[in-house]
Amino acid sequence: MRSFMIINTLSSRLKTFITLVASFSLLLIMTSCQKEQPTTTVSHATPVDYGKPNVLMIVVDDLRFDEFGAGGHPYLKTPNIDRLAKEGAMFTNAYHATPLCSPNRASILTGQYASRHGILDNTSRSESSHRLDLFPKDLQVAGYETAHVGKWHMGNDPTPRPGYDYWVSFAGQGKAFNPDLYEQDRFTHVEGYITDIFTDKTIDFIKGVKNKPFFAYIGHKAVHPTSVQKNDGSIDLENKREFLPATRHVNTYPDQVIDRAPSHGFKEEDGQKQKV
Repeated sequence: MRSFMIINTLSSRLKTFITLVASFSLLLIMTSCQKEQPTTTVSHATPVDYGKPNVLMIVVDDLRFDEFGAGGHPYLKTPNIDRLAKEGAMFTNAYHATPLCSPNRASILTGQYASRHGILDNTSRSESSHRLDLFPKDLQVAGYETAHVGKWHMGNDPTPRPGYDYWVSFAGQGKAFNPDLYEQDRFTHVEGYITDIFTDKTIDFIKGVKNKPFFAYIGHKAVHPTSVQKNDGSIDLENKREFLPATRHVNTYPDQVIDRAPSHGFKEEDGQKQKV
């Protein structure tokens, strides 16, 4: 899982630098030329208020660390992600204590380890996830309009969690094509490809925000293979697991192969490559 955050005012690095400089006090020690006791004068810099930045957080499901151009992939075309990497920052030595879908999502949205937030594995944690201390709740208090659009996957319950003014999700792993989405307070059937649907709904939310900052979380699903997950965390093997690209992307990489990651656990005789 990869997450990308966009702050649409100053660049995040410049904003952080300026804030740090403005926040620290300047300590000036003035010593008299005469033989008197040194005097100390403390001057406090006035913090610069740049307002409340809009924040767009993009979480991509099952995206391997090297499965995009800027990550070093030899043939995948990911120009928009590459642009974010070029104009922003890449954290190439980031690690997670619980590299599993549901605990990882809870940590992203709470800033807590799994031992604290309690989402320990992929078994259904629907009830527990309604009680998480999600940071979007703090953004609401600070005057933000907030949205969750996309995969939740901390339990199979698709209903809204606290902290969001606008909510769109699906039950469990969802479907890549023509999904049933829980939007605000009811299920609706939507035609189309899931990535396009979530992107369009996020754009509509952003356009609809007036006179206040926004936080939009978009949780994409499509890189994950189709699957049905039971409440006990196991996968229903009666349903076929396969990767389903948008129709316009079928055969984009003919005859290319995917090198399995060394951590995949396959023996050498099982083969390390598979057709795209």
